[in-house]
Amino acid sequence: LERGRGIPLMTRDEAIAEMNRPDEEKYERVELDQARVGTIVSFGRYEQDGDDANGPEPIEWIILTQFGNRALLLSRDCLDAQYFNDDFGSAPWESCSLRSWLNDAFLKAAFTEEEQARIFATTNANTMADGYPGLPANSNPTTDRVFLLSYKELTAFAGTITIPGATAYAEA
Repeated sequence: LERGRGIPLMTRDEAIAEMNRPDEEKYERVELDQARVGTIVSFGRYEQDGDDANGPEPIEWIILTQFGNRALLLSRDCLDAQYFNDDFGSAPWESCSLRSWLNDAFLKAAFTEEEQARIFATTNANTMADGYPGLPANSNPTTDRVFLLSYKELTAFAGTITIPGATAYAEA
């Protein structure tokens, strides 16, 4: 990291301490209408503790960036375990089973119709410029409501996010 670029530098020990600091100390929890970058909001519900008897738990999201009335959210925890592609073959994002699951089964399970109406569709380029060097040159853009961060986005936000842990449900 270079000094003078607006990125605070820290020692290796400081970085390790920051990574190990509980999220409760890193992020402020706010209501959705008060959301700003770096805060946590609850939006939607999904099974997380592995106990179906008590119903799905609220999903906590970290606000990564905002633009106008839109925000890019990252779930605080890994909510489920799904294959990228069910047949284990190579597939671009546009035709993989994970994309279908996120934008159909997960979307319907985690969000009410009212909540779904608040989730904007986003067009993702899915190009080598997004940090996918293995993609074929003819990868097609996709329009998704739920998607994974691109490698480019993940590296851009690397200093502001912690890699999510898995919920008990996702680990089962």
